[in-house]
Amino acid sequence: MENTEIKKNNFWSNMIFYLAIWIKVYPQYILLLILAIPSGIIGVYAEINIPKIIIRGIENKMTIESVLRSILGVSLCMISAKGISSFISVRLMEKGINAKSYLNSDMIFKKLFKLNYQKLIEPETQNKIAKIKEIIGEGDRGTMHQFGKNIVLLLTSFFGIIFFAIDIVKIDVILLVIIIVTATINSLYGIWANKYKSKNIESRSKYAKKAIYIRDLSQKRSFLKDIRIYKMEDWITESFNTYRKKWSTYMLKSENVNFGAVLINALMIFIRDIFVYIYLISKLLNRQIDVSYFVFMVGLVMAFSNWLNEIIIQVNKLISFSVGIDHIRDFLDMDGEDVLIGISPEIESEPEIQFDSVSYRYPGSEHWIFKNFNLKISAGEKLALVGINGAGKTTLMLLLMGLLEPSEGRILINGYDSKEFNKSDYYKLFSPVFQDINIFPETIYSNVAGSLKYDKYKVEKAIYDSGMSAFVDSLQEKGDTLLMKTSREKAIDLSGGQNQRMLLARALYKNGKINILDEPTAALDPIAESEIYEEYNAMSKNKTSVFISHRLASTKFCDRIILLEYGRIIEEGTHYELMEKNGRYREMFEIQSRYYKEGGVLLEG
Repeated sequence: MENTEIKKNNFWSNMIFYLAIWIKVYPQYILLLILAIPSGIIGVYAEINIPKIIIRGIENKMTIESVLRSILGVSLCMISAKGISSFISVRLMEKGINAKSYLNSDMIFKKLFKLNYQKLIEPETQNKIAKIKEIIGEGDRGTMHQFGKNIVLLLTSFFGIIFFAIDIVKIDVILLVIIIVTATINSLYGIWANKYKSKNIESRSKYAKKAIYIRDLSQKRSFLKDIRIYKMEDWITESFNTYRKKWSTYMLKSENVNFGAVLINALMIFIRDIFVYIYLISKLLNRQIDVSYFVFMVGLVMAFSNWLNEIIIQVNKLISFSVGIDHIRDFLDMDGEDVLIGISPEIESEPEIQFDSVSYRYPGSEHWIFKNFNLKISAGEKLALVGINGAGKTTLMLLLMGLLEPSEGRILINGYDSKEFNKSDYYKLFSPVFQDINIFPETIYSNVAGSLKYDKYKVEKAIYDSGMSAFVDSLQEKGDTLLMKTSREKAIDLSGGQNQRMLLARALYKNGKINILDEPTAALDPIAESEIYEEYNAMSKNKTSVFISHRLASTKFCDRIILLEYGRIIEEGTHYELMEKNGRYREMFEIQSRYYKEGGVLLEG
C-alpha cells in the first residue's frame, strides 16, 4: 500500500511560506497591499453614499448645485479609489506567474536535482511529484497564481467589516448578529468542504499520474510510429479514458461538494436579506430612520455581507491552497544529497575500480540484483559487459557512478570507498553515454557542453573527435544550429546516428577519467554500432573504460569481456579466449552471427 501520509503544516505557516516567495520576487507587493486595503474600502463606502446624498438632498430640499457638488466630490473619491484598486489588481495578476515560476524552477526543480537518484526513482517520490504537477498545473485562475490578489481581497474584506460594523451597530446590534450567524454557518460548511477536498486530492492523484503519463507518451514524436503501425490507438484511448474516468469520479465528488457550498451560501444570503429588509423596513415605518438613511443602511448591510462573504470565499480558497502547499512543502522537505561533503582525493587518469562483495536490491524489493558480487577493473583497462537484457549490466554501472548505493559491500576507486567521496567530485570522474537520447531545444554547441556557457575550442574539438564535424560544418549556422523542429523555427532534428555521435561528443567534452558506453547504439545496425564502439575506444586513451552491449561482436576489441547473467559473472576473458572455451559466450555469439549473416551482415569470429 502506498504511503500517502505527509507532514502537515498549519494554515498560517503555509501562508507565510508562499507570502515570503511573493515578497522575494516582487518586493513592491507590501506597498501595493498597504494601498489596496484603504482604496478598496473607500471605493465601496463612497459608492453606497451616493444614493444617500441624492435622497437626503431631496428630503432637505437642497439646491441641485449643492447636491451635484457633493455627488461630484464623492464620485471623484470613488473613481480614484476604484482606479487604484483596479491598477493593483492588474499588477498582481501580472506578477502572479513570477511567484509560481520561482516556486517551480528555483525550489522544486532544484530539489529534484539535489535528490539522491535512488530516492528520486522510488514510487513514493514519483507519487509526490505527480501531486505537485497537478497542483502547479492549475491555470491562471488558480489560487497559486492569484495568491497576491486573494490576500488583498481577504485583508480588505476583514478591515472593511470592522469599518462598516461601526455604522451597523449604531442602528442595532441585532443586524450584526444576523449577518455574522449566517456567515458562520456558511464558513463551517466551507471548512468541512476543504477537509474533504484534501482527502479527495490524495485519492485522485494516482489516477491523474497514470493519465498524464499516457497522454505525454502518446504525444511523443518517437512513439507516434508505434501507435500507427501497431494500431495502438484504441488501447491508448481506452487506458487513458479508464484512468481519466476514475479521476473524473473524484473530481465530480469534489464539484458536488463545491455545489453544496454554493447552495448553502445562497440560502444564507436569502435568510440574511429577508431579516435585514424586514428589520430596516419596520424601522422606517416606525419613523426611527428616514428614507435616505434606510437606503444607506441597505447598501451598508449588503456591502458588509459582501465583505463577510468575500472573507469566507478567500479563506476557503486559501485553506484549499494550503493543502496543495502542504504537498509541495512535504516534497521540498525531503532530504537532499549534499554533494560537497566527503573526501576529494587525487585520482589518476586511469583509475582502478573494484567491486568488493557488492549486493544490491531495489528498495521495497526482495529480489537481489547482485549478491556478494566481486570484480576488479584494472587501471586503463577496456572492459566489456555483455549479456542478455536484465542481466544487471546497467544497474552495475549506476552503482559504479554513485547513482545507486550498494545495499551491502563497497565500490573502491583507487582504493577509496565511493561512499566517502565528495559527490560533486565523484560525478566528475565519469563520462557516460546512456541508452536514452535527451536533446534540449538549444544549439548543438550547448547540447554537447550541457550548458549555455562553454569553451568553444573544447566543444569544437569534441565534435571533431566524435566524427560529427563534417555534418556540423555543412550547416548554415554550424554549431550554433538550433535543435528540435517542434521548439522553434529554423531548428533541425538529428538522425539516430547523428544523435549518437553528439552524445559521444558530450562525453568527450566532459573528459571524465572513466568512460562508460551503455548500449547507446542499440537502435543502429550492428556494423554502425561496432564502428562507433571502436571509434570511442580510440578516443578513450588514458581512460579506464566500460563498454556495455548485448551485441557481442561490438566489444571484440576490449581487453577483457565479462558475460553477466542474473547478476553473476559466468564467463570472462578476451573474445578469442571465450570463443575457445566453447561455453555460453560462444553459443550466444554464434546465434547472433547466424542471425546477422541471414540479414546480410557478416560478423567474423
